[in-house]
Amino acid sequence: MGKNMKLGVKLREKQLAIQLEEAKLLWESGNRRIAQALIEYLLEEATARDRSSWLALQGQWLAETRTQRSEIILNSYFLRAVVESNKQKLDSNEQSQIYFRLAQFLHTLYTSLQDQKESPENVAKQKMNELTEQQLKMQEKELKSKSKTSQQQRDLHRQVTVLRNYVNGDQAASNKIEKDLADYSLQAVEAYLKCMVSVSSQQPLSLAVHC
Repeated sequence: MGKNMKLGVKLREKQLAIQLEEAKLLWESGNRRIAQALIEYLLEEATARDRSSWLALQGQWLAETRTQRSEIILNSYFLRAVVESNKQKLDSNEQSQIYFRLAQFLHTLYTSLQDQKESPENVAKQKMNELTEQQLKMQEKELKSKSKTSQQQRDLHRQVTVLRNYVNGDQAASNKIEKDLADYSLQAVEAYLKCMVSVSSQQPLSLAVHC
């Protein structure tokens, strides 16, 4: 690469860094939509080395404004930032910041889902589901009875099918919540630990506060 080209690359990197600071200032001043639009543009122009940290920052902003689905924020920003940071072998402080932001987001997901699980609405729903399961067991038992006419048997079979589908669907939803809670908890702990491992040993105080 020629000298002039290298200078051009360095100049462009400096321009992008200045624009990133502008995006941060916009964010802090409340112009969040403009800040997010600017950093999305910067992500397209960023060097491979800068992209991972900027992805994590945009992920954090999206999480705060809730302008994107949690799955997209997690997979397209935070986890992608981790993968790219590992490829680029960033310094320990930069990597620790990425892991810290990932851990914070996972903790938020866990807390939100736990609150949803323990909400009065969900508790009432679970009680209703228990009653539905009891009703299903009674009707399944009744279905085995030979004292019903053919029409009664068909009607009862339809009712049992509807109740079973409902119970199975609810059980699947409950299982997913429990699995997601376990996954978020484990991934958050792993991210916090990696944050602590990655942070510079020359800054022990920052380790305690930062992670």
